Amino acid sequence: MVNATQSFLSRDKINLTIDEATQTFVRMELSFTNEEGRDATLAWFMLELESGQLTDITIDPDKPIGLKFNQNLLRAYKKHCKGFIQ
Repeated sequence: MVNATQSFLSRDKINLTIDEATQTFVRMELSFTNEEGRDATLAWFMLELESGQLTDITIDPDKPIGLKFNQNLLRAYKKHCKGFIQ
């Protein structure tokens, strides 16, 4: 029996990996590490840097689902990370 207050995933098993980053977008993979130590993909996201639009592209990249997020994260990315992208 699972305790309702327990999460089946702990934070240290959840990963957000930048798959590709350009001057215009960042594509990210959300995954978790299973009990055998293998990664399993949960979702794919696309962040458009100019518009600040974050979308879920997991099911159909041609029909992305718009998401809301903390815009401070986008500002921090542009300030600290964008200059490293070729």
